[in-house]
Amino acid sequence: MPRPRKAPPSHTARLAQLPHQADLVIAGGLRPLAIYIRERGETFQPLFALWMDPDRDLIRASALIAPHQAPDGGIGMALDALAQACGGPFLSPAAPAISATSAVAFAPALPAKVLVNDAALAESARALLAPYGVPVEYQADLPAFEAAFASLSASLGADPDARPPEPFAWEIDPAALPPLFKAAAGYWRRAPWQYTPDHPPVIVQLGAHGPRPGAETLYASIMGLAGELEGIAFYYAPEALERMAERGSQVLAAEPDPAEVDDAITMLRQMGVPVEGVPPAALRELVRTLMMEQPLDGDQVRAIAEDSLLFSYDDAEDVDPTYLEWLAAHGLTYPSSRGVPSFFAIAPGGGHRELDAREAHALALAIEAINQFFSKHRRLLETGRPPQRPITFQAQVQANGETVPVDLSYTPPPPEARPAFGGLFVPLADLNLPGLFDDMATEELAPERKRRATKAGRATLYRFQVKLDWMKSVWRRIELRGDQTLDDLHNAIQRAFSWDNDHLYAFFLSGKAWDARTEYESPYGDGRPADRYRLEHLPLTVGQRILYIFDFGDELRHAVKLEAIVPGGVQADVTYPRVTDSRGEPPPQYPDYDGEENGEFTDVGDVVEGEIVREEEP
Repeated sequence: MPRPRKAPPSHTARLAQLPHQADLVIAGGLRPLAIYIRERGETFQPLFALWMDPDRDLIRASALIAPHQAPDGGIGMALDALAQACGGPFLSPAAPAISATSAVAFAPALPAKVLVNDAALAESARALLAPYGVPVEYQADLPAFEAAFASLSASLGADPDARPPEPFAWEIDPAALPPLFKAAAGYWRRAPWQYTPDHPPVIVQLGAHGPRPGAETLYASIMGLAGELEGIAFYYAPEALERMAERGSQVLAAEPDPAEVDDAITMLRQMGVPVEGVPPAALRELVRTLMMEQPLDGDQVRAIAEDSLLFSYDDAEDVDPTYLEWLAAHGLTYPSSRGVPSFFAIAPGGGHRELDAREAHALALAIEAINQFFSKHRRLLETGRPPQRPITFQAQVQANGETVPVDLSYTPPPPEARPAFGGLFVPLADLNLPGLFDDMATEELAPERKRRATKAGRATLYRFQVKLDWMKSVWRRIELRGDQTLDDLHNAIQRAFSWDNDHLYAFFLSGKAWDARTEYESPYGDGRPADRYRLEHLPLTVGQRILYIFDFGDELRHAVKLEAIVPGGVQADVTYPRVTDSRGEPPPQYPDYDGEENGEFTDVGDVVEGEIVREEEP
């Protein structure tokens, strides 16, 4: 049996300041939780410490404990939770629903006694609380504790039959993976779910590059507008999408089980939510309504989807840790801890599996084509009054050293309807937003007026040095006239480095990425248009360092330095912009993933947790 643990000084100071509460009893204990957690390459079954007020059915503190990090069997951390149960933060008694009587339940206080269902923990608790005159009793059977533990265990997904998880595995040609994850990272940064509904779909024509024989067209439903499960569901037929929408409606309209409502109310009460002042009938109706208004979660969508390829993002904390380990082992990255991509093939009758190589190739093409589509048409779709005829677009996607044309078309939904979730639509009138879209309809989106060039501007020379941010040994020196624009500089950079000029771009005069205050963007983007501002009218100074980003998916970053402003330096017989000096051969815009060794793939801008990993300057 472990020796009783001495109270830390912080506990001593805190507990010594607490008053005694004669009618307060704290009961609790420590026991294994029937789930498995994997952290830092280790899989373990955690211990769960729980302390509650059994008379008021109120949980006062709890703790999840990793056994391998607790050499004393978790007793120390369980005592930390007990100290928190006595003097930790509780709900404010100022809440309207909390009566003067119930406010006492939330007040920090030393209890009249503590009941513990673990003998070793009880002995250590005596050592902790004896100086404050609080008796501790060992009591093996604590019914209120058992009920609370069972309820919380269920809410945490505990399963008595749980077994340690099998390591994630995806049997697929490693060469098929980098383009897929690269396209997923680009889609995350574009975030079209912020302004595009899940229905009608974007129609993607892949032709011979389809995911299976005879499947040349995919119907892409943009998921995420309801705030749940961002990603894309690619259906093989529009009928499958309609069936999914119908099933989603049925799931959302289903009445929750009365027992589930009771469990939810019990959970709220145990967690200290002030519900005592709410009449029981009103409380049940409120909880029932809230349960019905929740959008479909990821598991529900995967359960009702059919005959499709599903691509979605999850929070890293919710993902199988062995999947994250698998990603790291394969050199695959993700754009954010909230945006870990996963990919599934959904069978016609339901059930999902990992993609095969052909499906992965098709999905990479389709996602990248959609990336290009939204780069081109985002501004139009965000206005609230897009055209009611199909928007057509041909993407040019690089794959295995060749350019694959992919045709897309999209018909925006009528402005009087917007999606709710799961393929459902609600009239705008029901959203109680009168006049919102009327105002947007009359707003002119005319470009800003370009100021006239001056004689001095036409004669002033601007000299820039442009370096590849990930390979600073490669650079170009470019000269322009003062009456030219950053859009002219963009085109000169494209020619100087042999880029394809097939994506959006932005200049940031502060040198800081995504600084909206100093951003000047492609005329097809959604920011301040770079072709509307002449260099002579911009706040530019010699020595200024500017950031130029091309292709918001791959983020090809260039360090731009304004080396000189020379009044009268423009030569009459020279065509500007012009490249006056260069150093080094630029890498290909699209890396060739074939022939990479040891399963490691590199790109000019690999994304790791939202950070861009760059090659250091030699």
